[in-house]
Amino acid sequence: MLWYLVILAFVPFLTQTQGELMCASGEEPFLQLTVVGCDEFPCHVYVGERAAMEIIFRAPRDIQSFSPRALAFILNIPIPYELPYETRDGCSHLLDGECPIPQGTVARHILYMDVSPHYPGAQNLLVDISLHDENDVAIGCTRVTLHVIR
Repeated sequence: MLWYLVILAFVPFLTQTQGELMCASGEEPFLQLTVVGCDEFPCHVYVGERAAMEIIFRAPRDIQSFSPRALAFILNIPIPYELPYETRDGCSHLLDGECPIPQGTVARHILYMDVSPHYPGAQNLLVDISLHDENDVAIGCTRVTLHVIR
């Protein structure tokens, strides 16, 4: 009986390290977030390389412009992740369509993240990926689990 209680106590932690999860901020998740080249979470990203994520979202309102953000959690401490300058204009990285995006429209965006060669390796790194409109209001957010490989 004690064995079952121990297992049940750890189930939330085990399931929390898999796949796409709700962001810490509680925003509506994207329709889909895919790490390019990864079939299942946690995805491997490699130090010194550029990771790409395809985000599919439905515009909750008319969007004139938007920008992506990333927030990594290390020991449960949120740390803003600096995205490459050229990726900060979300409209220029839409895979179909263009800005402005009318309310209700499904859009696809590609996000590039540089994985610095100075980063240590890490397993089960939680990263919140979000998009924010021109008024800094969240469009959506999805948390992914990554393995950073040295």
